[in-house]
Amino acid sequence: MRLFMRQVEILLGSVDGLECLDIGGGGWASLLLRQWGGRWTSAECPGLGLECLRYLCGGERVVQLEGFRLPLNDHAFDVVLVVSGLGQWPDPQALVKECHRVLKPAGRLVVNVPFAAHVRPLHWLGLEAATGFTVSSLFELLKDGFDLQECRRYSRLLIELADAWARAWARRQLTHATASTVPPAVTWCHAMASAWRRWSGISWTAAQLDALLFLSPGYRLIVRARRRLWIPRKVPAADGRAHMVDAVRMGRAGSAAFPETEASA
Repeated sequence: MRLFMRQVEILLGSVDGLECLDIGGGGWASLLLRQWGGRWTSAECPGLGLECLRYLCGGERVVQLEGFRLPLNDHAFDVVLVVSGLGQWPDPQALVKECHRVLKPAGRLVVNVPFAAHVRPLHWLGLEAATGFTVSSLFELLKDGFDLQECRRYSRLLIELADAWARAWARRQLTHATASTVPPAVTWCHAMASAWRRWSGISWTAAQLDALLFLSPGYRLIVRARRRLWIPRKVPAADGRAHMVDAVRMGRAGSAAFPETEASA
């Protein structure tokens, strides 16, 4: 969570005085974002994540996703942050269009997703259920309504394992509390807080060891894009050797702004 918040801070800078929306924060990320600055609204699908969000944030400025639609006004936000869930969304393009609708002109969109190259090992270990993305696939998803500005990768293998173990421990606590009269969302929130405290030393050690793997790309991909008019665009065809991004660079006229290099963290 600290790594994620650090990447958001790098990509967005100060959000003081801005209207911001987070989607899929699941409670803890939403709470940390509200403490960071700006005026945040949080959207979540029905289920445990929504109940955790209501419990941690007191139900203030919390909305429930209604199918493919955000129950929010047009052009209401300066920043939209998709914390998680894009790869599990039945129609990611529909969610992107909703983000475009609720953003102000020239508003900023930040999307946080699993990095595709590392999703399969995480699937094998039972650590990741979402679909992974590459820079190219995110560009393809966003290109009609956004200019992709910066891409970063973060969170390496050992910290992913430490976080997964902490969540597995919290899930066991939730299972053992099925007969309790305490709402599951409350049990889950307290279990996660306890897990993070219990595993803090292991997480710290994992982060230090991960630092030695500085040549290993991160398991998470986070990007920032700027809103523009929604105009469907085609990417120039690439040959078998060319990367999609290279094709975009070769056909810059009418194409989205794209960073010359991809930053790694």
